[in-house]
Amino acid sequence: MSELRRRFSSIRPAGTGFVGNHYYRQSEVADILTIEEIRSCLSSFPTLQDKERDVHRFASLIRQSCLRIFAILLYDRNESYVLEFIFRRDTDDRLPYGADSLYYLPEEVAEQFVMRQWEFDPVILERDTFHRELHPKAIIPFRSEKKIGEGSFGTVWEATLDSYCQKLIPQGTGQVSTGAQLTCRRES
Repeated sequence: MSELRRRFSSIRPAGTGFVGNHYYRQSEVADILTIEEIRSCLSSFPTLQDKERDVHRFASLIRQSCLRIFAILLYDRNESYVLEFIFRRDTDDRLPYGADSLYYLPEEVAEQFVMRQWEFDPVILERDTFHRELHPKAIIPFRSEKKIGEGSFGTVWEATLDSYCQKLIPQGTGQVSTGAQLTCRRES
C-alpha cells in the first residue's frame, strides 16, 4: 500500500489559482487503483482474511462507486474504513462530505477525510453553467492565471485550465485557455 501512496504523490499536479492547492485527476486515480490493486488492499484487512468472495464483491463496489473515497482513505492510511462507507451506501456522488455526515468514523479519521477530500474532487467546469457557487475549499484546476483587468462586476482573469478537469472542449487537446470573469468573495 505504501507503493500506491507513492504513486499518488507522483501524479499530483500543483494547482495555481486562488488557492494554489494540489489536486488529483480522476482518470489518473482510476489508473492507479485498478481492480487488482483494490483487491490486494482489501485482502490485507483482518476482517476479510480468507473471504475471497467478499473481497471480490467489495472491490467491484469500490471501483464502481467509491473510488475517490477509497483513494482519500488510502492516502491518509485509513483504508480499512472504506467498508463503513460501503455499508452505509455512501458513494463518490455525495462528495464533498461534512464532518457531521461522517459520524460513523472516529473523529480524527473524519477530520482527515474532510480536509483531504478537496484534493480528490477538483471542480469540473462544464458548458452551460452560468452561475455556480463553490465551496470556499473547492479546488479550481487552474494551471496558470493572469489578471487582465477589472470591471464593475469584479476582476477579470485569463486562466489556463487542466484539460482533464473540464467539459468545455474535448479532452486530449492540451490545456484550455479562457478569458473568464470570476468573483471571489472571502468572508472574514
